[in-house]
Amino acid sequence: MDFEKLDSYVTDTVSEAERFDRKKIIITGGTEGIGREITEEFLLNDNAVAICARSQDKLDAMKHAHNDASTFIAERIDLGERQTVKQFAEEVISDLGGLDTLILNAAAFDFQFKSSGLSEDEVNKKVFQVNEVANVTLITHLTHPSPATVSILQNSPEAL
Repeated sequence: MDFEKLDSYVTDTVSEAERFDRKKIIITGGTEGIGREITEEFLLNDNAVAICARSQDKLDAMKHAHNDASTFIAERIDLGERQTVKQFAEEVISDLGGLDTLILNAAAFDFQFKSSGLSEDEVNKKVFQVNEVANVTLITHLTHPSPATVSILQNSPEAL
């Protein structure tokens, strides 16, 4: 079996199919590593993508790299702040016109706070807020949305 031909066929077929199936996607932690790769792949396939991250410089670099994308939103938010997470979700769903996919990729690690001057308990709380509370907040807000979000989601045929 010629695996190169098979791989090429599958890649071409999937790419062609994805072009006709534009999705509305939110990705947390979309500026580095796996999150960045996922973001770039979805943008290459002309999906409407919204990302959030901590670093404004990295968000600006992503915006600059994808300034030709038809719908690309890149917002700086602190996932450790519940109200900010809720506001981000509501604004992005409104701007995208709905939501098809949520990718919870962002994470915080204790070593990121070593020079912050925070106590060990404060660091653990910060890590927990980003890694657990933010994800629960996003999922809860999307499954039990505000009336404004419900209206937008109802008008998005493929949404949740």
